[in-house]
Amino acid sequence: MNRTIAMLAILVVSLGILASCAKKTPEEKLKDAVEAYQKGDPLGAIVLAHEILNEETTGPVVLQARWLLAQSYINDRQWGQAHTMLDAILDQTGLNDPIGQQAAFNKVAAFELSGQRPKALQQIANFSEGVTTGTPFWAQLQLRRAELLLKDNQLTTAQQVTAQILTHPQVPEEARGAALEALRHSYSTTETARAGIEYLETYLKDNPSTQIVPDVYLNMADLAKLIDDKESANRYYDEVLKALQTRYEQATGFNEQGPLIMRTAWTHGQKGDYEKGVALLEKTLEDFRTYPDRITMHYLIVRLYGDNKQYDKAIEVARRIQTEYLEDPRRVGAYFAVAEMLLSKKDYDGAGNEYRQVLSLFPGTEAAGQANMGIRRVEFVRRQDLAAAETTGTLGLTDTSTTPTTSPTTGPAATTAPAAVDAATTPIVPDAITSPTESVPEP
Repeated sequence: MNRTIAMLAILVVSLGILASCAKKTPEEKLKDAVEAYQKGDPLGAIVLAHEILNEETTGPVVLQARWLLAQSYINDRQWGQAHTMLDAILDQTGLNDPIGQQAAFNKVAAFELSGQRPKALQQIANFSEGVTTGTPFWAQLQLRRAELLLKDNQLTTAQQVTAQILTHPQVPEEARGAALEALRHSYSTTETARAGIEYLETYLKDNPSTQIVPDVYLNMADLAKLIDDKESANRYYDEVLKALQTRYEQATGFNEQGPLIMRTAWTHGQKGDYEKGVALLEKTLEDFRTYPDRITMHYLIVRLYGDNKQYDKAIEVARRIQTEYLEDPRRVGAYFAVAEMLLSKKDYDGAGNEYRQVLSLFPGTEAAGQANMGIRRVEFVRRQDLAAAETTGTLGLTDTSTTPTTSPTTGPAATTAPAAVDAATTPIVPDAITSPTESVPEP
């Protein structure tokens, strides 16, 4: 009997040890939760993250669990739960912490995504009261506010907000550049463009040494083009080129000079002299073969050619990107660029094959998913153009040369269906490539 009791005691202790070993730490549960989230199991991620919060009340693991829950709730459109979790993150970190600042932006985004733009704007106002005016975070909040105001067509208020950013002496230069873009958008109507130019002229007089002089003149040129004032636009472009040349002469080393060369080439293209921009880039590529960001220069050449409907030349350069940069993941953008330009030429088979190259060379990546959507869009456009051709034939209009074609200057959306059609027909392509005319980001 005593032996039996002893054996039972050993068994109970052993089971306890096994249970103790089987129990996972909060860090292990967090790892499992992240893996569940990445595998498309948001419910599993939520359950595991809540287990962590039931066991712990503070520390890095709790913060990461809350962050994972906030993301899961936003993706699942559970807005109330998302706000609760983001508030918990803000209570834990405050607005001086980068994670807290990101949580603040996510809270604003959650309001906007749920169709509550006024609440999003009010939330920005509330956050702004708790931060120091002129700091980078304050500037980012105001930029977000201006963006929402522009979407709400509150142009005058957007102008006031962006002007605050531009004129505050402590705002970083990069924030001024972003504010400048927002300001231009707020004046981008034929009725207000002239007022925008006048404001920027005054701004330059008051801030002649600002580091964003080229950007100011470039935005002035864009506004002048909007009202078809070509003479003023060309004058402003010349000022951009002059300012860039001054910076180039002051730059030390090609790592500083390279980006200035690209901006100069882009400005030539905007002014209408894309061939000069291409020539500058090609000479630079020839003279500086060790420049580390050569792929971006090649993409800019694609962009300049594409913007000017020189599709065959653009495709030729994109093909070089595909073959010369085998170790650079950014080369995937060249396949999207070629596909878009072939589609503009109504080479549906060629465009589809280009997207299939992405599926073959980059399986399982985000780009592959985008390529699948691209294939669907190519087939939609093929059917759309075929239907248009049949209608033209029915009406007896046999001269197809007058049939409207896809305008590459308007991007992929120009070839997609009306709004009623499934949005999946519109591709989401890598940042580097969005259309034949947007083969690389603007310098």
